[in-house]
This record gives sequence, structure tokens and C-alpha cells, in this order.
Amino acid sequence: MDFEDFLKKKASLIKIMHCITIIKMMVIDTRPILVVM
Repeated sequence: MDFEDFLKKKASLIKIMHCITIIKMMVIDTRPILVVM
């Protein structure tokens, strides 16, 4: 049970990290466009 909870927490943490990296990439991608505008 404890190990399953650990895996669930790890999976959710990976999802959060993945979302953060996607947001960072989007911000980096849109930055030049904002400068041009």
C-alpha cells in the first residue's frame, strides 16, 4: 500500500514537472513574438 502511494505521488510529481516545462517552453517560444509585436 505504501509503495503504491509512493508511485502515485511520484507520477503526479512527474506530471506537474512536465506541465511546468511545457509552460516554460511556451513562454520562451512566445517571448520573441511579443518583442516583435
